[in-house]
Amino acid sequence: MTDSVGRVLKTLAQRIDEQQGQIHVEGPLPIIDGNPAQIDRLLQNLLANSLKYHAPDTPPQIWVSGGEADGRVTVSLRDNGVGIAPKDHGRVFEIFQRLVPRSNDDGTGIGLAACRKIVEHHDGTITLISEEGKGATFTLSFPRRVEAA
Repeated sequence: MTDSVGRVLKTLAQRIDEQQGQIHVEGPLPIIDGNPAQIDRLLQNLLANSLKYHAPDTPPQIWVSGGEADGRVTVSLRDNGVGIAPKDHGRVFEIFQRLVPRSNDDGTGIGLAACRKIVEHHDGTITLISEEGKGATFTLSFPRRVEAA
C-alpha cells in the first residue's frame, strides 16, 4: 500500500499544492494483495475527494494509516473536510448519487461507487464514519496477504 500511496501522491501533487493541503502517512502501511492499478485508482478517488471537499477557509489535512488484525488488513483515510451527514452514508456508494448540486461541483457521482466496486472485487469492505462539518474517515478492509512458503 505504501507504493500505491507514493504513486498517487505524485499524481495529485499539483492539486495538493493548489489546495495547500497536507497528507500525513502514519507508519508503515500494510500490503494489500490486489491489482496495483485498481488500488491506485481507489486511493486516488478517496484522496482527491478529501482534497476537494474541504472548508473554504481551512486547507485540507488528510491522515492515512493502516494495520492488521483478525486476518485482515485495514487502511483508513481521515480528513478535516466538510463531512457527510449520517443520512447520506449509504447513498454515497451508489452510482450517480451526488450530494453536492451539479452547479457547485463538476463531479459525476461515480467516484465512491467505483471505490466500493474496487474494494469488493478484492474481497474487501469500505466503511464511512462522518458528520457534517467534522470531516470523514473511510476505512478499507481486505483479507491479509498470505506469503507463499
